[in-house]
Amino acid sequence: MDLSKVTITETKSTNDVKILFIMDNDYGANYHFIRPILEGWGWEVTLTGTEMTIEPCDYQSSSATLDMDMLISEVSSLSDYDAISIMPGESHEGLLNSQAALDLIKSAADMGIVVSAWCKAVRVLAAAGVINGKNVSGHASFASEYIAAGANYIPGDVPPVIDGNIVTTVRSRFYRPDMCEAIARAIGVFEENAPDVTSVQLDPIELTTNDNSSLIVDILEESGVDQVVARFYAIDLGTGDRNSTEPYRTVMLENVSQAQYEACLEPFGEGNYTVDIFTQDIFGNSCNFTDVLAFVVRNSSDSGFMLLVLGSGAVIGVTLIIAAVTISNLIKRQKAGVYLVILPYV
Repeated sequence: MDLSKVTITETKSTNDVKILFIMDNDYGANYHFIRPILEGWGWEVTLTGTEMTIEPCDYQSSSATLDMDMLISEVSSLSDYDAISIMPGESHEGLLNSQAALDLIKSAADMGIVVSAWCKAVRVLAAAGVINGKNVSGHASFASEYIAAGANYIPGDVPPVIDGNIVTTVRSRFYRPDMCEAIARAIGVFEENAPDVTSVQLDPIELTTNDNSSLIVDILEESGVDQVVARFYAIDLGTGDRNSTEPYRTVMLENVSQAQYEACLEPFGEGNYTVDIFTQDIFGNSCNFTDVLAFVVRNSSDSGFMLLVLGSGAVIGVTLIIAAVTISNLIKRQKAGVYLVILPYV
C-alpha cells in the first residue's frame, strides 16, 4: 500500500441520521435490541405513539413501560427525519384505530421518507395505503391484509425486503441486524468499504528502551469509524520474519481530530518491530493492513561513543551519536603512531 499517494478527505458520518420510532401498546421485546444497534451507529432515535405511556407485550415484565418523547399528533415536521419505523408488537390495534397515525405514515411515504415496518407492523402499512404495488415481507397471519392493500407479498422466512422507500421484514428477532442494515441502505448511508489507512507515523522516530512515543494514524472513511487497533510484532533479524504470530503489544487508538487517531505508547524492549493496523467501521466492515510501519528500538545505554585520538601528546575528544551499538563494537587500531580508540559514551 503506497501511503504517500493518498489524499485525506473529510469523512462522511451517519451521526446526523434521525429516525422516528412509531410505538403501540403491547410493543415487542425486540425494541430493546433494535434501538441500541441504530444508536450505536450514531443515529438519533425519537419515540412517538398515540399515548404518552405504553405497555409491553406479555413476554416482558411490567417494568418495561415506555414513555414517548411526543404524541403522534405533536409531530410537527416529518422532514426532520430520515426514516420512520413501526416497531414490533402484538397487534398494533392502537395505530390501526388512529387516523393521525395512518396519515403520518402516508405523508412520510409520499414525501419519500424511508418507511419501515417490523413483522406484524406491516399490517399498519397496509392500513395506511402505502404498499400498493410494493414487494413486502411480514407476518404470515396478516398476508390477506397486505394483498388487499395491493402489495406483492413475499411469503416465508425471507430477508428484509427493500422496495423504494418501503422496507419490511418478518421475524424481527432473527433479522434485527439485517433489517437495520436494510433501513440504512434505503436511506443511502450504508456502505461496505472498511476504513482505509492513509498515513502512519511514529513520534519520535528514533526510540530507545526508555522512550515513550505516540502512534498517529490517519483514516479515510465514508460513514463512521468504530475502532482502530494497532498490533506490534517483534522481528527476528536473522530471518526477517516475525518472532511470533501473537502480537508483542496491542493498543486501541483514540480519535483525536476528524480522521486522525492516536495512541500513547510505553517504552518497547530493544529490537526491530513492524506494525499492523486493524480498522472497522460502524457497519462492521473491517480490514487489516499489514506491515504499515517498521521501526528500531535501541538500548538506552548505547547512546553514543567517545572518539579519542592519541598521538604527539595531544588528546581530542569527539562525541559520535550512533544508534544500536553494543560494547562489542570497541575498536583499537594503530597507524603511523596514532591510536584510535572508540569507547562507549554515556
